[in-house]
Amino acid sequence: MSNLWSNQRVPILEKPEDVQNPSPAPTHIEPPSPFEQPISPPFKVPSVELISSTLPQISDPTPEDLPEYRTTIEEDPFSILDILLSKDVTPSSHSSKPLVTSTEEANKLIQQFRSFFYSSPLEVLVESLEKKQLFQEILTAIEAFPDDTLPKSFDAEVAAATDLFNKAYSARKKKQSIATELTTISTFQTEKSNLLKNQKLDLEEASKEQSLVRGEIEKLEKRLQQLKAQDDLLTTKMNSIKSSAKEVTLSLGQSMERKRKVVVEENSNLSSWIQLLIDFDQLKSQYQIL
Repeated sequence: MSNLWSNQRVPILEKPEDVQNPSPAPTHIEPPSPFEQPISPPFKVPSVELISSTLPQISDPTPEDLPEYRTTIEEDPFSILDILLSKDVTPSSHSSKPLVTSTEEANKLIQQFRSFFYSSPLEVLVESLEKKQLFQEILTAIEAFPDDTLPKSFDAEVAAATDLFNKAYSARKKKQSIATELTTISTFQTEKSNLLKNQKLDLEEASKEQSLVRGEIEKLEKRLQQLKAQDDLLTTKMNSIKSSAKEVTLSLGQSMERKRKVVVEENSNLSSWIQLLIDFDQLKSQYQIL
């Protein structure tokens, strides 16, 4: 019975019918790329305690337990393993050995984690994808350690640090995105401003060529001077130079309409004078005859 308390982990065997038809081994799932999603802590747990370099001293099982085991083995040989595991069987005192190598590696890994995470300002820690990849490699190494090698309280530190790293990394990416967007907007505004200036020059040149009415040209020149003085304030309000061109065209059309009305009125007035002169001549002739 002494081999039942060796420091080797005893696997839980299936029932005989399950052993004959074992379930297929799970296929290996490739972990997602660290650049496509936030880093996840390898486990959840609560501030770091010192790691013991040896297993606790455990005494051998008492003789009172042996009859129970013997009876159980005779009735059902496979149930003994369930009983042993349910009684929290641990290694005996003679099998306890120092875990110097595992402890040193665990402490080294903890120091590596803390050196990486606490030795640099947070904004430097999340400045590049390379640092994110290095942090993910450290977390992967922590996850690879046996369950009881690292202190449980270390998990809370890893989880909190991972959460802080992910939030800071997301904030840095958002800051870069905003800076890029502001640069794009500034470039767009500069291009549109230059386009408006060029279109304004084209409008001035076109208005100079429209010399049908000198008086209207003088009014347009004054209007253009006003627009030039207000250009800086109106740049953000002008939709396009096309609207200004339509306004000028409308003004010219109204001017031509007013001119047409004046000419019609003048012709009407002239016709009235002619009619008056005719009436006058007729009246004069009438009285001279009499």
